[in-house]
Amino acid sequence: MLQRILVPYDFSEPSGRALQFAAEIARLAKNSQLCVLHIVVDVPTRIGMEIALGENSNNSSELAEFTDDMMAQLRKSVGKVLKDSGGLDLKYEVVVGGDPVERILQAIGKDKIDLVVMGSAGHKGLGKLMGIGSVSRNVMEKSAKPVTIVH
Repeated sequence: MLQRILVPYDFSEPSGRALQFAAEIARLAKNSQLCVLHIVVDVPTRIGMEIALGENSNNSSELAEFTDDMMAQLRKSVGKVLKDSGGLDLKYEVVVGGDPVERILQAIGKDKIDLVVMGSAGHKGLGKLMGIGSVSRNVMEKSAKPVTIVH
């Protein structure tokens, strides 16, 4: 039974198509939660230094504000992509920094994910040349849960 479906979402067209496909699966499965995860890879320098050094300085409010802004952008973008999210149980998460593959694998375990649905290539677009992006390929190879790649 598919209770939790994870969609790593980076605002790219392939991740948008993956989100739409996952929403259809969630509707068909009924009572499924759609977990939308955005990993901020390109972190502003000051915030990145704070994360790297593990500092809890005055910048922590800057980090919180940055994360809140990203969350608002995520919700807005998901709303546009899905257009009709009625009846869907949506959970949003923004993670700042870290390796995307490791962050996705961590979310799979932490959120007890049953299925991962992700785009074939992310916002960097290198997967378009090779058919599948390195993040998608690595998640597919390392995940203990099923991974569906949407082109």
